[in-house]
Amino acid sequence: ACVEQVLGEWLEHVAKYQAGEFVVGIKPLKSICKVGAGAKKLITLPMKEFREGGAITHGLKKGASSFLHALSLEILQLGANIAGLLDGDEEGADRDQPADIRQGLKQASSRLSSGMLAAAELVGAGQTSKAADLKAVAGATFRSTAGAIKCTLLGARNSLDPERFQNQKKEQQVDLSS
Repeated sequence: ACVEQVLGEWLEHVAKYQAGEFVVGIKPLKSICKVGAGAKKLITLPMKEFREGGAITHGLKKGASSFLHALSLEILQLGANIAGLLDGDEEGADRDQPADIRQGLKQASSRLSSGMLAAAELVGAGQTSKAADLKAVAGATFRSTAGAIKCTLLGARNSLDPERFQNQKKEQQVDLSS
């Protein structure tokens, strides 16, 4: 009876205080929540500005900026996730993220170069049929291009939201130390 009561209290606490955090932590829902928060500001900031001073245009600009910022970040993240799936390196997106667009372009260039070198080596080996060589070259080129796109998009996202990038780095350091 005591265990049932403790379990019931615990489940009630989780449902009341932690369920929202759990739902927001699910990747697709997290993106929707962030865009939704930006959309909320699109409405609430003009209302706030109007109440404070009567000027609605400044609030509209701030609200639109906040919404477009959130939407841009989530679109960049979605594109990077898709490119990460296509290049076959889902874990690398979290591990070696570029801090900004400059690093993203540098990593993209490196990915493209290594992919083209790998494709050239496949052609140079010439140990298989032409069709097999062509298929291998296409695969190496495709993966390196997808990796380059992922690096570029992550760099752009991290340039727009450096705080998010720093928080992810801190989380990784905690994960590595435990």
